[in-house]
Amino acid sequence: MDLELLFSEQHTLNDTIMKSFYWIAIVIAFMSIAHRGYAQMSISYPMDRAVFQRCEWGGSRASFYVAGQCMLGNQQYALQMKITELFATNGSTKSVYQDWTTFVSSTPFGGLFKRYVQLPGGLFNIEVRAAVGAVSYATANVRVGVGEVYLIAGQSNAQGATNTSALSQSPYEGVVSDLYFSDCSDEIPTYPSLMPIWYGYPIATQGATNWCYPKLGNNIVDQTGVPVAFFNGAQSGTHVGNWTESMYGGGTLNLNNDTQFICQKPGQPYTAFRNIMNFYGSLFGTRGVLWHQGETDSQRSTTTADYQTKLTDLINKARSDFGQPSLGWYVSKATYDYAFRNFDGHNGDPTWQDVVTAQTSVANANRQGPSTDNVGIPRADGRVHFGGTQLADLANAWSNSNITIGTPICANQMPDLEVTKNPDGSYTLTGDSSPQYTSWMWVNDNNRPVGGNVIHNGRVYSNVTSSNSYRYYAKTAEGNYVVSQRVTLPLPAGTARMAVSVLEKAENYGSQLKLSPNPVVEQLIVEHTIPDDRDVQIDVVNQQGQRVGVAVGNKQRISPGKYAVDVG
Repeated sequence: MDLELLFSEQHTLNDTIMKSFYWIAIVIAFMSIAHRGYAQMSISYPMDRAVFQRCEWGGSRASFYVAGQCMLGNQQYALQMKITELFATNGSTKSVYQDWTTFVSSTPFGGLFKRYVQLPGGLFNIEVRAAVGAVSYATANVRVGVGEVYLIAGQSNAQGATNTSALSQSPYEGVVSDLYFSDCSDEIPTYPSLMPIWYGYPIATQGATNWCYPKLGNNIVDQTGVPVAFFNGAQSGTHVGNWTESMYGGGTLNLNNDTQFICQKPGQPYTAFRNIMNFYGSLFGTRGVLWHQGETDSQRSTTTADYQTKLTDLINKARSDFGQPSLGWYVSKATYDYAFRNFDGHNGDPTWQDVVTAQTSVANANRQGPSTDNVGIPRADGRVHFGGTQLADLANAWSNSNITIGTPICANQMPDLEVTKNPDGSYTLTGDSSPQYTSWMWVNDNNRPVGGNVIHNGRVYSNVTSSNSYRYYAKTAEGNYVVSQRVTLPLPAGTARMAVSVLEKAENYGSQLKLSPNPVVEQLIVEHTIPDDRDVQIDVVNQQGQRVGVAVGNKQRISPGKYAVDVG
């Protein structure tokens, strides 16, 4: 049985007259070894195939929590973890990074667990099992990477065009994105479902195709040996002014200045990009933004000063909205559109050097992307878009631009989730109280916190009685999201401690209390080291609040010592 020591001063109804007394309640959860059956174990954080940006130890490691729940009831078990390194190319086993190691020695409250892990760059399979001795009762695993995470912004040659043929390129096992497409959505993405970015798969949330990114990811894996994730917030047809005009929520006009641009929604295209930054960038961290844009500004004959000012303003706004002033921005030099060669001032040149000059200046102040005006000429669509094998050329141009160099942004850590079982059988779910969080949104299972999916707003969710799975999203002042582990209710039998609201920690009163053995099956030894004699009562209480054992009764005055409690 799992044990928790509590100590309190309790007053009678007329405590102004009668002397108060101290008592100690030992709140326990009975556990017995049950017959072996089908076990239930889940890892609810991180999500499978997540890639965390390597950012610690000089940019070589990342840390995160592995969290989940074991639904074995009436069972004593330890929790153990094994970590195996995999090849990021094909996912096969490379080596055992950490063999089975116990990280929880006895059945945790509610079967809930979390373990802080720090790993070097690479792809890993993390296994968690509930075990009694050498016997495994339940096992779950999750595949997790520590590598490079990129956000994408710009126009169609960043988003991915649909009017040219795709690149026949299979991604490595460690080259992933979220399988979610929602063009110019005002809402945050769904709970991530990460997979290798095969042909026909989108790149969340704006990437309608996988474009050049399987090849680019493979190149980075070949260069570094670490996995890669991409999240796409680009939008076709945009000029730089569309981005700056929409970044404060306003409307922006199309190229001909006669209609609201993008889905007839004010705030686009910037809102969709900000969503991937505040969501994926917060959950996984990022190396920075891959910016490929400028072809529409070639048609507009945008001046050097105008482009440079607007792109600089956009970068600064994104850094502010992300709360990361060092967010990297890898600026490509891109203006080629053959259809614009005879526009004002072009004189037959399909590129626009005024914008190239501005892009070069901004790149010099930030991070260099590739120069692509001479890549894949003539373009596959006869105008502007890459296609087929040209996408491999585009990917090679990006991977040859040192985009794995730059100040990385670490992922925000998973927030805490506390569960209390109340005397009436309901539960109270409590979110993380850290000051950076300004709102908490509770959902069932893996729903996203929008509209009717939000079942409760606020850090504390009380009187929960429905049998379901719960987690919450917390949001910072900048708008960055984090997501908690999942808890399934009701908690498995024999693992839920009762809440006793009037009790406080024993150390608050200067006492020291020790239990042995822990966990306990039959007899518990309670050792008191109390500074002076006090009137105490020592009870053992099960999860229904029923007294099942008494070490010292009738509020006796006791001295320091050891007391036995039969709990079998």
